[in-house]
Amino acid sequence: MMKKITFLLLLSISLSLSAESLPSEPHIVVTGNYKMKVVPDTLYMSLSIIETGKDVASVSEQVEMRSAKLITSLKALGINKQDITSTQLRITPHYNWRNKEQVYVGTEVSRNVEITLRELALYDRFIRTLLDISVGRINTSYLKFSKEREVRKKALQRAVDDARLKAELLVSNVAEKLGGVYSISHLSAGQVLSSSRLSYKASDARAESAFEPGVIEFNESVKVIYFLTR
Repeated sequence: MMKKITFLLLLSISLSLSAESLPSEPHIVVTGNYKMKVVPDTLYMSLSIIETGKDVASVSEQVEMRSAKLITSLKALGINKQDITSTQLRITPHYNWRNKEQVYVGTEVSRNVEITLRELALYDRFIRTLLDISVGRINTSYLKFSKEREVRKKALQRAVDDARLKAELLVSNVAEKLGGVYSISHLSAGQVLSSSRLSYKASDARAESAFEPGVIEFNESVKVIYFLTR
């Protein structure tokens, strides 16, 4: 009996909240949508320089040398030092099990480097630089648009305009007229990267990257509730 009462109470509260979300006066609910496509202009990449061996001092020195060479090469490419971030060395000993005992097989020394490439025209030379250094691993790599905030603002404004146009169209052949706004809410903000290709071929440093930046699609949606008047 108690469970039934609790269920009815929760149902009553739910219905009450739902009823409060809409005005009691005549109204119309519409959604507005707008999509904007832009060509990405920035590449972000996180990579690791890795060496493994039993002489930790020697392995660490190799990582330091390759890191310094990479950073020097990136700066020579025209990348600002503010767009290059390198972490401290990470030292990880490795063991194998042999006859129920752990046997030391070597130590991995690595350093993560984060790079922001703001001139995509340099992409081929950028990739060749990574190949020359023999970067151990690409952790993550993605394209973005430097003026995303401005694009989203414009798309959101157009989504609001779209909602207004839909509402006007819906009431154009009825007795009621479109009144003021009761509420407006932001439904979602999406981002889709399409038709892009990032190439990293360690097998042939002279090969073309076949790099195509594609487009980034920004989606904005709003819900607007308008009053209806006679």
